[in-house]
Amino acid sequence: MAEQESEVTAKLRDACNARNMLREAVLESKKKTEGAMAERKDRYEELQRLENQLEVCSAAAWLAVTEKNRLSDRLAILSKQPPVEPCRSRRRFGKRCQAEKPEEREHIGRVSQSSRQTLSDGSVVSICTEQEVRAGQSSTEPGTTETKRELLLPVNIMTTIQKVLQDSLGLDVAFDSDLYQ
Repeated sequence: MAEQESEVTAKLRDACNARNMLREAVLESKKKTEGAMAERKDRYEELQRLENQLEVCSAAAWLAVTEKNRLSDRLAILSKQPPVEPCRSRRRFGKRCQAEKPEEREHIGRVSQSSRQTLSDGSVVSICTEQEVRAGQSSTEPGTTETKRELLLPVNIMTTIQKVLQDSLGLDVAFDSDLYQ
């Protein structure tokens, strides 16, 4: 009987040791699982942050390409216009330009405010300031048989129209910051 008691006691001790070993293994597995879940959560949050950053960078790249194209178009249009050249004598000798005629002196450095468009019916519409009409700058060349219409506008309206025409080639896009946050 004592022998059976010692066997039962040994089996109980072995069962307790096995139970403790299983408990330690379960606790260790639980810690590893919690660590893996926390790491997975961190990676998921990092992935979400990187995806948001990619969307913002893609939008910024699209805006940069759009702005580059707009500026290229504007440069092409501006390069078609005759360039304003400084006086040759000033470039060569560093002296002040002396124009021969008073009309030439007035013309140097002056920018024309007028705009002239030919319509589909063959008529010409000239948009110019009142000062240009008085000076006779908006008149058409002699020998033209086109119908002519002139619109007189104040200088501030003329400047606004020119600005709108210049900016109409561009694409100004603003994103709502609430959409990307």
